[in-house]
Amino acid sequence: SWLPGLCSGALWFSKGSAPAWLQGLCVLRVLKPERYLGAFASMLSILAENGAILKATALVSFLVWVLVSSMLYFTERHNPDEELQEVYASVPRALWAEIVNLHGEWPWCDYTWQGKAIGTFLNFMSIGICMVPVVVFSDAFMSKVEEAHAAKPAASPAPLPALEDGAPSAPPAPPAELEASEAPGLAGPPAGPAGPPEPQPPASPEVFRIGDLAAHRWQLHYKGSSGFGLLYSHFLSEKERKSAPQLYHLLRFISTSFILFATFNTVMNSLPSLKLEECEQSTKWQRCEEINQFFLGADIVLTLCFFLEFVARMVVLRWSYLASFIGWVDLISLLAFIETCTPTRHDQGLHPDYQMKGWSDVWVDLVLPCRLMRLMMLESWTPAIQSLCDVVWIRGAALRRACYALLSVWYMFTVCLYVLEKDS
Repeated sequence: SWLPGLCSGALWFSKGSAPAWLQGLCVLRVLKPERYLGAFASMLSILAENGAILKATALVSFLVWVLVSSMLYFTERHNPDEELQEVYASVPRALWAEIVNLHGEWPWCDYTWQGKAIGTFLNFMSIGICMVPVVVFSDAFMSKVEEAHAAKPAASPAPLPALEDGAPSAPPAPPAELEASEAPGLAGPPAGPAGPPEPQPPASPEVFRIGDLAAHRWQLHYKGSSGFGLLYSHFLSEKERKSAPQLYHLLRFISTSFILFATFNTVMNSLPSLKLEECEQSTKWQRCEEINQFFLGADIVLTLCFFLEFVARMVVLRWSYLASFIGWVDLISLLAFIETCTPTRHDQGLHPDYQMKGWSDVWVDLVLPCRLMRLMMLESWTPAIQSLCDVVWIRGAALRRACYALLSVWYMFTVCLYVLEKDS
């Protein structure tokens, strides 16, 4: 990997320039971390182990690719759209277009009805074909990573303390409550010769799972707080969850319903036709002012409920709630609802003009997206984002390898296309 850079630098200093292809070969340096990550080595081993199914998939993909390209050449070569005529002017050109369409991307859409029918057939075929290598690679890649992270061996017994002359001390005497036949060296039949040790099964790979991390979530540090079962019973173990108070399910239903209704309320009330100025001049909305009053009253009730929920979570989790991501989401969205509790501020917040004349207008322009942020409070009852973070932490080794391989291939192909197409 260092040779292209050395040759390129030598030519640059001697002649003032170097061939673009030689400079492009310097990108091979990105493969140096392979010695530590082994991403491409894992991929090669996966190709060798699953060669049969991947070859079959590749053959079917190739046949479908050639077949559909030939069919679309006959249906689209006289297409009224000039761009499609150029794309499907010949079978080789159609091959380029269909290698893109085969992966589900359709940059051209003005096909004839025959072309649309063929494209529909291709979509059904390509989804099933392209998913096979994805599943094979993902499962095999995770198996490789789990094999590389074996469980730690059991701790070996502590050595016996040595006497003053360096010889090891005798083993401790058996407990007094043991039977005479059980104590070594006492009455009883002599022990036979020791047989060969039984082979121990190999240590299974250490696999982390989402359920293992549920016991380490920070909310459980406040498990003893009063009211924890009313708000966070979903963090408890399955056995403890069965004894959760029935009021928890009622609070969860009410809070989730209010969050969804608040989102609906924000979206509907932000319609331009419900702005106060438009409402006074509109003839289509006969009860425009009544609708605005209903939305305003609903906002006041929702704000009060959200405030009580915020206080309850602060009491249970104390100040740690504000140090969390979901705590900040709760506070910011609550402030946005409080901001729109008066008729004037309600209209300004839900119908911003986004013409910021000063820093004081920044918050007014952000009220609408901050109100919509309330939808993320579903995380308090169904921790999806936290589970996603757990997955990232659990599969960190696999994600590092996959991201390294992805970035390396992306960068190398980018440089390759630059060298080939820069003078096009």
